[in-house]
Amino acid sequence: MTATDLRPSTAPHRSSARPGLAGIRQDPLPAGSTGGIPLTLPAAFEAFCTLNRDCYLGYAHAHLPSPAAHHALAAVFGHLVTHWPHVVSRPEPAAYAWQQLVAQVGSRSHPLPLTTDSPLQYDVVVLHYGLALPLTAIATATGQETPMISCLIRTWKASTS
Repeated sequence: MTATDLRPSTAPHRSSARPGLAGIRQDPLPAGSTGGIPLTLPAAFEAFCTLNRDCYLGYAHAHLPSPAAHHALAAVFGHLVTHWPHVVSRPEPAAYAWQQLVAQVGSRSHPLPLTTDSPLQYDVVVLHYGLALPLTAIATATGQETPMISCLIRTWKASTS
């Protein structure tokens, strides 16, 4: 921002939403712009996104049309980065993040036609059989231990046999 940017505009004023600032130019920033301010995301957050993006997006796509799935993923990652210190201070950050995804996707209120014993088992079945993800990747994405994920798959297979 330069001193010229703070000079009162000679163009007609568009908005008086902020009294006292009527003479300062208030051009809106383009969508996604930071106004030239470089943003640096926490390295741990970037790693988390890289690790989970495909799994999260696949789960969202299983429940939503493509544009809505991408919007849901953006909303979840936006929430997580905004609250990153809170997220990483939790005992199970990945489990918290997974809960945010599930809530944003609405898979509890509009599930796929599957019969499962628990919401987590539902998620595991969708991820393993619907998206062909390995159990270790599912454990990482959902914030659970791999033996728990394996048990949920075994008990689901036994109940559908």
